[in-house]
Amino acid sequence: MADSPASQSAAKWIPPVAFYFQVNFQRMGGPNFRASFLEAGGLSWDLGKKVYRGNNGSFQAVPTGLTYPTNMTLKRPLGPMSGSLAKWLKECHDFISSARKDKDKKAVMTYDIVIHLMDKDGKPQASWQCINAYPMKWNLGNFASDKSEMAIETIELAYARLERVN
Repeated sequence: MADSPASQSAAKWIPPVAFYFQVNFQRMGGPNFRASFLEAGGLSWDLGKKVYRGNNGSFQAVPTGLTYPTNMTLKRPLGPMSGSLAKWLKECHDFISSARKDKDKKAVMTYDIVIHLMDKDGKPQASWQCINAYPMKWNLGNFASDKSEMAIETIELAYARLERVN
């Protein structure tokens, strides 16, 4: 009896390395871009639950739905203001700053962010899509004259949904 295609591909699976990844920013009808990062994290979800107490002292947990408890975190060396990511961050910052004054502004520009773990040949081996992501926090690491380190910026992004794409 022949193996199914799913079991054949599972047999060829080589666990991906965590240091070879791509981060793509995609927007329907908008400019798409790729940015490089030292680190990407915060891809997680939890299954919410409500606990009910029974008459006999027992407890039962019932799922209430998915929750996304953490923001996605991206870290990279500080880049020029001319890059696509820096422009988007500035647009979001300016939008929020002016939205307090201009009540006609509707929504911040979101992107779907796709993170690919790459195989040895540079092809996506596993991918996750963070849908409708937008920046929540930007931070520039400390400056220290006694260290020779790069200036690192950290970007935290909220997202509406996380999906495993492949």
